[in-house]
Amino acid sequence: MHITKAILCTWLDNNLKLYTTNKVHASSFVFSLLSIVQGLGKSYIVWQEVVDNDIKVLPDTVVNIWKAGWKGETAKVTSKGLRTILSACWYLNHIHYGSDWPQV
Repeated sequence: MHITKAILCTWLDNNLKLYTTNKVHASSFVFSLLSIVQGLGKSYIVWQEVVDNDIKVLPDTVVNIWKAGWKGETAKVTSKGLRTILSACWYLNHIHYGSDWPQV
């Protein structure tokens, strides 16, 4: 399936849920969107679900790892040659775990 800029804009304008469609459409959507952003000379970040769902991404994709189990997820993502941003340990509902965030 070839996704045009017009189709992407329609999906975005109508706030369609990416993961409620089938995997082929989701993969086409993400890959097309990343290609467009890359063509504009911009950087981008995707959530870890994109990689977890085996959606094809470009080699310069940065993946935000935000869920529990971040050590295994980081290993999985970096083994694919992708860069990561780790935010799983910094969510506000988990700040009491960090030694630099003492509870008052």
